[in-house]
Amino acid sequence: MMMLSLRLDRKKIIAGALALLLVLGGAAGVREALWQGLDRRLARVLLEGAVLEGSPTLRVTHEAIGRHLGVAREAVTRMLRYFQEEGLVALSRGTVALTGREELEKFAQA
Repeated sequence: MMMLSLRLDRKKIIAGALALLLVLGGAAGVREALWQGLDRRLARVLLEGAVLEGSPTLRVTHEAIGRHLGVAREAVTRMLRYFQEEGLVALSRGTVALTGREELEKFAQA
């Protein structure tokens, strides 16, 4: 009996998925697929961190959050800036203060 070895090339799979997204939804569809869930995951991390710290102000870097979520620091920074524009957090060097806890909880549950 011969066993077939199927090697999946991750780059080819990702390229194929992105090509399909482009066909189905254009560049906006790709952006949506890539960002889908980051807001929810980030909101959860912030809320859990506030519980663990016992404070709405977290002493944490964007880099550390990115490592925890498995995403680039730049992606975390962009999402945190969006949260800041929406009044959900206040950012300063090395800290993230939760200012809109109820709204963050909505993001976390979405």
